[in-house]
Amino acid sequence: MKRVVIIEDETMLRDLLAELLKNFPLCTLAGTYGDGLEGWKGLQKIKPDMVVLDIKLPSLNGLEILRRCASNCPTAMSAFQRVFLHRHGPPGPQSRRERHH
Repeated sequence: MKRVVIIEDETMLRDLLAELLKNFPLCTLAGTYGDGLEGWKGLQKIKPDMVVLDIKLPSLNGLEILRRCASNCPTAMSAFQRVFLHRHGPPGPQSRRERHH
């Protein structure tokens, strides 16, 4: 089972994500947080396999949480980088040219 933590400040969205997670039998909800600082503390305690993370959060934004994870959770960040690069791909020569036009 993969333990998942959701850090999202909008209650309805957080509840919806938690409900959707029930459709994935290999995942279990390990915690939900509506505040960035509380979410960071939860990540340190729970050490989940996956995190659903909002960027704009009260008290500590999602980008700062990612920065802290890079320093404290290198395995998790390695997985994040693989997923991010797979989804978006590294910029290549063609995409750089398109940005200049």
